[in-house]
Amino acid sequence: MHVADPRAPWSVAAARVLRIVPLADHPAPALDVLAAVGAPTGAVRVMILRGAGGGELAVLAGGAIDIAEVDPADILPLPDTFAAATPQIAAIVVAPDRSLSLLLQPSAEEPCPSRS
Repeated sequence: MHVADPRAPWSVAAARVLRIVPLADHPAPALDVLAAVGAPTGAVRVMILRGAGGGELAVLAGGAIDIAEVDPADILPLPDTFAAATPQIAAIVVAPDRSLSLLLQPSAEEPCPSRS
């Protein structure tokens, strides 16, 4: 699943997505996976992901959500130094139009949940 967040597009494996709900309908704070990039801009939905140990993890979806199949050849591994510094980013996805998005693997241990 791809999220067209205006700060940086990101993706997450569709198998991890349990449901998508309006931000107003989700009472608990949701994790902003791009908090280091800047303040969220207009997040109106929360993507509920399957987290570590089968728990649920709520993530802000700050843009349009698209479902698309990704060819494994279009998933590029991160350099070791970057991967070690940012464990929540698993890889980079190259879309058919050659745009890039971050493939995320957020975990329940992520710090600094925020809500817009």
